[in-house]
Amino acid sequence: LARDLLLKIRTLVEERKLIVALSGEDIFQKLVRGPASDFNCTYQYFLQGFDRELFGEETQAYRKAIGLRFDDDEAVISRLYELAGGRLSVMKILLRSIFETRFERRLPLDSIITAIDIPDSIGSDLLRQPPRVINNAPECWEDLKQLLLDEVSQISSNSAEPGPLELAGVAVRDGWNIRISSPLLKNFLKSYYTNKRLGDLYARRKDFDTAFVYYE
Repeated sequence: LARDLLLKIRTLVEERKLIVALSGEDIFQKLVRGPASDFNCTYQYFLQGFDRELFGEETQAYRKAIGLRFDDDEAVISRLYELAGGRLSVMKILLRSIFETRFERRLPLDSIITAIDIPDSIGSDLLRQPPRVINNAPECWEDLKQLLLDEVSQISSNSAEPGPLELAGVAVRDGWNIRISSPLLKNFLKSYYTNKRLGDLYARRKDFDTAFVYYE
């Protein structure tokens, strides 16, 4: 249904008669990027991350919904905001991971959560979508490698549309540069994209010279 709607209104967008906002926690890569996408219109802007106030409200609503308690709302929410970069999907993953850990260890599910309890890393099994986008977009791998080395990655001056790293939800624009959107996502990317994984990516593209550089 969403794809049919986008196809019908894209002409109005291209004629600058209509402005459309797509909202959600899913990955928009296939909808808005590439020749086969349904809504690859010009003048795209990709916004991610809530401000501190709205993030706090959504966090409170979510923790109540799954039956968690904070010892100090301000401290815990500030820690979540710092790690998640304002992204609700990451906040939910963090709180769910605490809930699931307690369940697996048969600990009281309603015991109070402190800021120290919030993990600063998450496993690849909890964050599956970003690698799916990145692994299938070789045009972003050089930018990714720069970001993993804590270097600044500059956007081409003629690149107005969001790139794969932005659409994967792991990077945001800062002027004409991009940076990883939160400390937790930086930790995740650095632990996930090992030299072996980078080598595997290039090997699948039959770029064996580059692959063996990472395998050495």
